[in-house]
Amino acid sequence: MLLVNAFQGILGFVWFILVVYTLYVLVTGKKPKNLSKLVWAIIIILLPYVGVILYWIIEKNILK
Repeated sequence: MLLVNAFQGILGFVWFILVVYTLYVLVTGKKPKNLSKLVWAIIIILLPYVGVILYWIIEKNILK
């Protein structure tokens, strides 16, 4: 049980770092192609899982 809790804690921390890094890239990068920076920031903050995935797929074309 302790191992499961530790694993969940590590995954949560890694996801938090990914959200912070995505916001950093958004703020310091060039103007987004599809939506404004403010809209992307709101999406990433309010919907962290979906927002981060959508940002990297739509704006950064990670699937190309």
